[in-house]
Amino acid sequence: MKQILRGRWVAGAVTLMAALAVACGGGDDSSSSSPAATQAAAADDNDESAVAATLTEWAIAVDEDRASAGDVTFAVTNAGGVPHELAVVRADGAADALPTAAGLVDESQMEVLGRTSQIGGGASEEVTFSLTAGSYVLICNIPAHYDLGMRIGFTVE
Repeated sequence: MKQILRGRWVAGAVTLMAALAVACGGGDDSSSSSPAATQAAAADDNDESAVAATLTEWAIAVDEDRASAGDVTFAVTNAGGVPHELAVVRADGAADALPTAAGLVDESQMEVLGRTSQIGGGASEEVTFSLTAGSYVLICNIPAHYDLGMRIGFTVE
């Protein structure tokens, strides 16, 4: 029990430190646009959508639940304490209704567009996929993670 509580405390502390680092990050006040604004403007110029995704135990959160068809870049951060991944699956049904076998989404029955590598706690990865209009589910397909709630619907218009 002590180990679980210590792990949760460490995960919470890491998340808090990351948030403080972002909030207190230095910058040149002479510039009128932030790096994030510059990246967003660059994405708009390239007809590319950008989505921030945060992975935790046991959830996936996104800043946008939809994007325009074309290249979609997912900036994925694992704010949890155990490794996670983000896989993009084309699916017409509910996010919690994908076929599973042995604790995993049965990818042989799904169209998987791609995935990140396994991202360790506190780490990040960016991936870009060319997505057509339709319904998708973002999942972590590490054993048991999908069943524990690591899934969210996503729409491409």
